[in-house]
Amino acid sequence: MMWGLITSLLGTVASGIVGPIANVLIKKQDTTLDGFKAAGGYDLEAFKAATAHEEAMARLKIEANAWWGPRLLYMIVGGSMALHASGVALDSTFTFGTGHYGNLGIPPLPGVYATFEQWVVASLFVVSTVGQIPNAVAAWLRK
Repeated sequence: MMWGLITSLLGTVASGIVGPIANVLIKKQDTTLDGFKAAGGYDLEAFKAATAHEEAMARLKIEANAWWGPRLLYMIVGGSMALHASGVALDSTFTFGTGHYGNLGIPPLPGVYATFEQWVVASLFVVSTVGQIPNAVAAWLRK
């Protein structure tokens, strides 16, 4: 009988101490879960906004690449510079049966213009092959 009274008394004291501690821990866990849910919602909204921005930028790039102005400029300036550079290269490389080089009479561009031609030709065939413009020109030429 005495033993039952002691265990009953210990059970009452333990439930009076353990119960509130357990409730505090459960509420803390609920608060952490609510904070996580809120942060996850903010991240989802930020991700949606970033995705929408990326889609809008992709649409703008497609529209910009569809415009014929840069293509025409590349074809006029780049094409003429490439033709001249290839003409000078052919003229200074082959004799074409005359026994001497330069029989076509294509002079190289003077000074600054020669440097300009080198940069244009290099951008057409070396630098821009990685970028969007030759891809757009190539796509347009394939039409």
